[in-house]
Amino acid sequence: MSKTGHDDGKTTVRMIQQWLDRLAPPSWGVSWDRGGLQIGRPDAAVTGVCACLNLRPEAVSFARERKANLFLAHHPPVWDPVKALRTDQPGISALIQAAAEGMHCIAAHTCLDAAPGGINDALAEILQLSGVRPLFPAAEAKQVKIVTFLPADQVARVRRAMSDAGAGVIGIYRECAFAAPGTGSFFAPDEANPFTGARGQLNEEPEVRLEMIAERHLTDAVLSAMRAAHPYEEPAYDVIPLENTRPDVGLGRLGSLPEPMSPLELLAYVREKLSAPQARLAMPPDAANRCLKTVGVLGGSGGSLITRLPPETDAYITGEFSYHNALDAVTAGHVIIEAGHHETEFPGVRRLAERLRQDFPGLPVHIFEESSPYVAT
Repeated sequence: MSKTGHDDGKTTVRMIQQWLDRLAPPSWGVSWDRGGLQIGRPDAAVTGVCACLNLRPEAVSFARERKANLFLAHHPPVWDPVKALRTDQPGISALIQAAAEGMHCIAAHTCLDAAPGGINDALAEILQLSGVRPLFPAAEAKQVKIVTFLPADQVARVRRAMSDAGAGVIGIYRECAFAAPGTGSFFAPDEANPFTGARGQLNEEPEVRLEMIAERHLTDAVLSAMRAAHPYEEPAYDVIPLENTRPDVGLGRLGSLPEPMSPLELLAYVREKLSAPQARLAMPPDAANRCLKTVGVLGGSGGSLITRLPPETDAYITGEFSYHNALDAVTAGHVIIEAGHHETEFPGVRRLAERLRQDFPGLPVHIFEESSPYVAT
């Protein structure tokens, strides 16, 4: 039995999907993204997992050899509507092969980019950044306050149930709540079965107002847990939308280098740490002697976000820039490094596989060590 409470001999695709959704809720992704179960069925048993950046024909062969039937992919293999099942197109061919062999695929894309411990935290860790925070905080990670009313001796039980469903998390603290005493009133009809008070009259009872915050996507789960633990037949509750967002959720990461570097020193550092000999630098002509301390990183294609960089960003590292992205960056005075799409995202795939192994210790988890399509010269 794993620490998640799943019997590893009967792990299903749905269980892995639920596990992934807790780590990286789909609501944290951008609106245009694809994700979730891309191939297969949720009730199928999982014989093994293949973590990969892309679902390619080579990945299908790799998984087949290891008797793994579930792909955990960062890039969704079904992106645009599939208009033809062409086996001469590598992407479509991989989908057909996987489906024909009874395999399954779950994708987590920009939600994993934004998630704590996801793609960009792994990238920041390899580059040894400190004081790390989101480069572009996620408006999608808004919170709610859930309030209910109950007898004082029931508070601990209900608070724990709501906490177990994900409420009451503030930073590294858990089960955070506020409780205040008051008086509740209700009229119980003859057919009612009130926990306190009497039927056929207006009752006034001492109660406690219990309130906890939760991420918005957890609202239904927290309410279900609250109702199940609540002593009342018909518990009163409020769900209050907040402007608060989780401070650790967002695209990219911003942090401090281990020591100040010049642009050329930073380029050499990135090439070494990310095994990215093809990484290249763009900068204004007068920037060669700049002292770079605060660096923004974003795995994958982050060139279009240059105009949104915080002013304290001394340099920006991402996987891909277009020619015009680079022109705009240099014109705006930015130092940028294009380190490779694969090189900036694959560390996060490895980390995701490691977390899956920890939470499902009896489940075989393999990493498809896909190499970058670019050849260093």
